[in-house]
Amino acid sequence: MAKIVDPDVLALIVDSTATTEELEIQTDAKTIELIPGNGDMTNSSPGSLSGATLQCIYSFLKEEWRTNATLNKFKFPIKAIYEAKFVMQYGWSWQGAVSKACLRDAGWQEITGAEYACMISLGTQYDTTQQAGYQQVSGFDQNTTDFDKTGPLDEAVEIFDGGSNDYRDYLKLFLREWERTYTDYNILVEQGFSALTYIAYRAPLSNSNDIKNDGSVTQAFIDGANQPYEDMELQYYPGNLFETVADQAYVIDDVVLEDNGAGSRWWICTTGGTLSTTTGVPKASWTLGGSVWVAFQGEREIANGIYSAFNRCVQYNGVGSKPTKEQIYLFCQNALTKATNINNDPETEGYGTVNGEVAVRLAYWVGDILNSWAGVNFDDFDSNDTNNLVLHDIRVDGGMDSEDVPLENDLRTYPFTAAGNIVFSNNLVTEADGDTLYRMYHQYTAIQVDQTNFTISGVSGANATLSGTGMTLSVGDYFILSGFITNTENNGVKVATGTPTATDVDYTDALGVTQVADVTGEAVTLKENPFDTDSAVTVTDNSSSAIEGQITTKIQGFDFNYDGNIDGGRTAGVDAPVVVVAQGLSLAEWVFAEFTITRTTGLNFPVNSPDELTYLNP
Repeated sequence: MAKIVDPDVLALIVDSTATTEELEIQTDAKTIELIPGNGDMTNSSPGSLSGATLQCIYSFLKEEWRTNATLNKFKFPIKAIYEAKFVMQYGWSWQGAVSKACLRDAGWQEITGAEYACMISLGTQYDTTQQAGYQQVSGFDQNTTDFDKTGPLDEAVEIFDGGSNDYRDYLKLFLREWERTYTDYNILVEQGFSALTYIAYRAPLSNSNDIKNDGSVTQAFIDGANQPYEDMELQYYPGNLFETVADQAYVIDDVVLEDNGAGSRWWICTTGGTLSTTTGVPKASWTLGGSVWVAFQGEREIANGIYSAFNRCVQYNGVGSKPTKEQIYLFCQNALTKATNINNDPETEGYGTVNGEVAVRLAYWVGDILNSWAGVNFDDFDSNDTNNLVLHDIRVDGGMDSEDVPLENDLRTYPFTAAGNIVFSNNLVTEADGDTLYRMYHQYTAIQVDQTNFTISGVSGANATLSGTGMTLSVGDYFILSGFITNTENNGVKVATGTPTATDVDYTDALGVTQVADVTGEAVTLKENPFDTDSAVTVTDNSSSAIEGQITTKIQGFDFNYDGNIDGGRTAGVDAPVVVVAQGLSLAEWVFAEFTITRTTGLNFPVNSPDELTYLNP
């Protein structure tokens, strides 16, 4: 099978029925018919390896018009503009859709004014069974039309019917096959045309094996009642502009950033009006001029103190384990093959219908790092993947294209999140959930090790003053001193009194031990807010919620904002020594275990409780 490019292989019959000839011409009807199955003419997939070039047909007809006495009586049917653009003339037309489907490498205009453009794909596709499609009307509420043939393209598409159906202002090609990488291509945008015409267009439309989608998870599984996919959804947010707020008129759905400084927030207009005093001030101080603004639902704080805007978000609304980066990717890829609406719009933002097969892409891989396409955020995910995600937000004042994709974006990554699992012994898991408790505490929130500048003065019984540097205590805080050798009475648990400063703190020994003045310069360690005191600080997770609860499962995942957590005044970005306490009532004793949260994921904290042998509540 091959595409015919040589006129010498063709034969025709005039005013009769073809039997072996590739072409049949009827002069009364002025029709030219190409007949696949006769001779060397084929019309099978892929189009790049079948049919005949229009240049070849044109050249063959010129030769026949010169030698065939019957044909020579009639005006020549085709005018060539060049090898990829032709015009049917003098009442001549192609006989039937099959004849048109056999034409390759060129576009043409018919006598009715109808126009056909030829789509030729560049690059290679994985195999010839893959089905490309095209979209001729812009808008996410549209669908694609399959090309007539599978495999690499060389096929004509009607772009104008000569009447009211004019599709010359939009044409987008799609190649989206499960287990393959996705490609789409907007002819007019990518090639800078204002309108299509009847020529051949070449477009990069190729794919390859998707190494992150090996077929082990099927689309049927994702579409079924299976976690986490069953509770995953896509949310699209309306919004225009995405600019720094200015003194000007705004309309509904305009989105602005307060002043483009750290901590600035995004707002969306719900009632139009003219702003008149905005520069350098927060939204609360704007002179609104009749306009109404609310918080933009697509705003997210990704980096500490920096609020980013997104208009497409992947969300998980279940109660089970949150999706991994691989599951997020497969969910997105599956959604982009759907002919139905993928915008679940749980927040009723009113973006409208988004049919998956024409939606812009959502996620891609760089090595093992999952990236979002510009404007896409992953809202909910397995915390162990936090450090393997890269987001691309909407850059303020960067502009948006016709498909609501930001023309410019900024790369955003989350502060490093440590993550791991607490693994409980079986007796804690077996115990009735309501009779169990676990909680994670900081062993201390701040520590100074081997400080030789600490001194004790102003002693009055159990009361004294500790002097040094770098202390962050507040009145009522507990702290532990250790390392005094000459006067060991000064070691132990203390509680801050008076008005502590960074260099001096009045305190009382928690056990009432008489203190001793000390200026020996010994290596002293100070721990602030230690566990086993009333100042113990509960550890909070990446969403600022306490890491605590009933023991409902053997493995309890947790995450920790390593680069941003300042529980109890701790220093962010350093290892966090912690204590996990757990207990049951009738089956498991109270137990504690010490661990350290380091700058890593995959942490494993086993908590094993001895069997309870004594508890009784008859």
